[in-house]
Amino acid sequence: VGLFTTDNPQTMALVQHLLQQHGRSDLASTIKSRHSKTMRDTQLSNGCVHCDALQGNFPTHEEADHRVASSGVDGMDTLLVATCPVLEWQAVVHDHSGGVMTI
Repeated sequence: VGLFTTDNPQTMALVQHLLQQHGRSDLASTIKSRHSKTMRDTQLSNGCVHCDALQGNFPTHEEADHRVASSGVDGMDTLLVATCPVLEWQAVVHDHSGGVMTI
């Protein structure tokens, strides 16, 4: 089973769109362009709901790895369950520029 992570802008944009479409603008608003010192680039990224600080890929993946290792997929928080157009989802699945954790 693959858990697709948010390493690429296409996935982040799709997540943001689905959140907005299903009434989770509170979460969608935390996704925006931010400058990453580590990446030395501006990228679409997750931000803290409280202070808007960029939540980097490495710490986010570390947390996800820990939760999955401890409790399986059930250890992850479900923020939204939504239908997604097949072509948009297939673009994420077949784009090898992003991260995929195998669980």
